[in-house]
Amino acid sequence: MEQNYIQSQNPKYQLYQKKYQKQYWLKNKEKKLLYWKLYYQNPQNIEKRKNYQKLYFQKNKEKRRQQQKIIYLKIKNDKLLWAEHLKIGRKSAFRCYNRKKEIVFNAYGNKCNCCGENIKEFLTIDHVNNDGKIHRLSVKAGFALFNWAIKNNFPSSLQLLCWNCNMAKRWTGICPHELYKP
Repeated sequence: MEQNYIQSQNPKYQLYQKKYQKQYWLKNKEKKLLYWKLYYQNPQNIEKRKNYQKLYFQKNKEKRRQQQKIIYLKIKNDKLLWAEHLKIGRKSAFRCYNRKKEIVFNAYGNKCNCCGENIKEFLTIDHVNNDGKIHRLSVKAGFALFNWAIKNNFPSSLQLLCWNCNMAKRWTGICPHELYKP
């Protein structure tokens, strides 16, 4: 056992191992990709992996915290690394936010309920009963609101409105489109 460990630390052996693994991958690429695709798309395996990950994180919570703390301290001391770390974190959070937003907008029809506007940059979530302030105090806004809507199976108490309709509804109580509909 110790001899295998020593051999694995040898740079020549590591180069050989790397070369062998690359050759093996190139030789069996299609077979491996097909296996991974079938394995990762199987619902039983998806559930099994999720359960394993939950158990692993619960068992190794303290160990992971210590590792993250060490990494955090290393990065924090180097200003360039820290700036890059923050940049990556913001990009990741923004991508996650946009995915959740897309799911919610798709569920509510991707258009304004009042005027039919469908440009996503203009659309916003509206509380039908004008109880948004109370709801935001308990749930928060933005990402948390999207998560709440997804978890609660897209309740009818929310709707999509364009920003103009939403602000008009906020200030006057009713959207002008509702007043002037034929």
